[in-house]
Amino acid sequence: MSTRNSPWPAGTPSWVDLACTDVEASAGFYRSVLGWEAVRLGPEFGAGPFLQFLAGGRVAAGAGPAGRGPTGWHLFVATDDAAATCAAAAAAGARVLLPARPVGDHGTLAALLDPAGVPLGLWQADRHPGARVVDEPGALVWCDLRSPDPAASRGFCAEVFGWSSGELADGWGAVSSPGAERPVGGIGPARGGRPGWLVHFGVADCDAAAAAARAAGGTVLRAPRDTPLGRVAELADPEGALLAVVAGGRVRQPEPQGPGRG
Repeated sequence: MSTRNSPWPAGTPSWVDLACTDVEASAGFYRSVLGWEAVRLGPEFGAGPFLQFLAGGRVAAGAGPAGRGPTGWHLFVATDDAAATCAAAAAAGARVLLPARPVGDHGTLAALLDPAGVPLGLWQADRHPGARVVDEPGALVWCDLRSPDPAASRGFCAEVFGWSSGELADGWGAVSSPGAERPVGGIGPARGGRPGWLVHFGVADCDAAAAAARAAGGTVLRAPRDTPLGRVAELADPEGALLAVVAGGRVRQPEPQGPGRG
């Protein structure tokens, strides 16, 4: 279990946000599957509604309207200077979709497409550090990047965020952010699936969470199975946003055989 009240170190995956067309309906789905409580945010976030999701009373994730963009979960990486990181990312081959802009006094937001065309956000914390809870049921525990060009994505993340990666089987590599005690995610090939970040949330019971997702109108894309990370299921919410759930509140240290691949 880990609770955070100060900004995450630069280069750390620090926040996940759901873009959706029906925010209230999405809140109901994630309440059923992850046990989240939803809290509405103020007008400084824009023409919402915008929500924060709480796990055990602590902020775990957020949600807001997709607007003209695609629905789905979006990963944000902590930075001490969003404008400077945007410049470094552009120099490394990324496209800046949204230049750094303040969100009230909560922090500064930016959005990129990495050189492989995968979206990624930046968050420079002020009052809002990002996720205040990780590595427990209802919280972010892992993130996989399914990339059309894993080598390009790994090189980009190493150059811009200082990530290190270890080679695993099946084209995957576990990645660690600067100063991390253990890997925080993996980067590997999309292999015909939808490219992007697949966020993994902890749950007390993977099989029960998959059943709850199906009952709440979602889809079980890959049934619960034992993997190097633990017991994992891959789901889609009723709007098609992809996520994975992992039994327990902390993934196992992956061995060299590809994260999330059972």
